[in-house]
Amino acid sequence: MDGGLIEVTEAMAAAAHAERATARLQALQAQLDAERRAVAELQQRLGAEERDVVRLEGMSIRSVVASIRGRRDRELAAERAEADGVRLELSVRWEAIRALEADAAAWAPVAASLPAASDSLHRALAEREAMLRAEPSALGAELTRLGDAAAAARAELRECDEALHAAVAAGDALAAAARALASAGGWSTYDTFFGGGLIASSIKHGRLRDAAHAVAAAQHAMLRLRAELHDVGMAHGWWPDPPSDALRTMDVWFDNIVSDWMVHNRIKASRQSVDAARHGVAAADNALRQYRGAVTVRLDELDGRRRALLTTDAGG
Repeated sequence: MDGGLIEVTEAMAAAAHAERATARLQALQAQLDAERRAVAELQQRLGAEERDVVRLEGMSIRSVVASIRGRRDRELAAERAEADGVRLELSVRWEAIRALEADAAAWAPVAASLPAASDSLHRALAEREAMLRAEPSALGAELTRLGDAAAAARAELRECDEALHAAVAAGDALAAAARALASAGGWSTYDTFFGGGLIASSIKHGRLRDAAHAVAAAQHAMLRLRAELHDVGMAHGWWPDPPSDALRTMDVWFDNIVSDWMVHNRIKASRQSVDAARHGVAAADNALRQYRGAVTVRLDELDGRRRALLTTDAGG
């Protein structure tokens, strides 16, 4: 076994030990959290039981009635027994907490070494890979091929993440446009079918301007999403369409007193267009996440193959 392989093997063992310690520490922390919640609930129960005992021991109405009926002593004994039972369970829980805390304290230093152990492993693997790839051998050629494929997969992930970010931004912009159109539609309905008036008409026009700006922002976000989808190689015919520009001439309407009915229909058309675009963006987001998952699986497979080669004795 060559020196580089020995270093890789030792680094892998250290990293694996630190990973196991981290998993164990996380499990212990979860148990501790559960025990502490149980203790808090038991302390509340104990407080209630102790208050019941005090009421029976004192001259409360309940104790007087119980004494008259001849049950006071029995009820007091039962309440004391309940309180003692809670105290016993609390004692057991506190013992469990102390034991878990001791275990966690023992595992914590090993878990804390995980970042350094991971860095050491990556460095050892990189150094051995560089050495083997420099040699004119089938192993070196395969490592070079795997490295190139992994680099391409990582580039795909970056492009996919950028597209996902654009999909989220487009979804948010379309949601804002939908809210603005809903508000404008409400005022348009009131102005068109219920008389409205000067004030209602003025408010409607303001909501329409807001909706026009929101739809324009959504169109811009959708165009950016299209560009990002192109970068990840998704077919042009699949792209979701941006919402229509039915509100683009809104300011002209204000100046030329177009009928309220036409305005109402334009808003309705824009809302339908925005809803369709939102469905398209949701589908794009889902497809991108599936695509990202597939690329991640491929990258993991490439890394597994690379590690297997790097932990093989080149001289064996």
